[in-house]
Amino acid sequence: MRELYKRKHASYRITNHKKIFFNATKDIVCFNCKRDLLEEYVLSAPNGKYRCLDCAIKTSLIDKIPDKITKAMN
Repeated sequence: MRELYKRKHASYRITNHKKIFFNATKDIVCFNCKRDLLEEYVLSAPNGKYRCLDCAIKTSLIDKIPDKITKAMN
């Protein structure tokens, strides 16, 4: 079951402290816009600050959504 989960949802490490992953189980709220991030791709950063990908781009934490994540979203 765990292998199926890994294949279905991509994750992408940007640095040692930033990672984009699919949130399937946790109740996480975007640090900037306060949107619920359950069943969405999330950027995690230090100190438990999770952001939706739209806010991560707006705040210049990432330049664009990586191709690996874009393909997994479709």
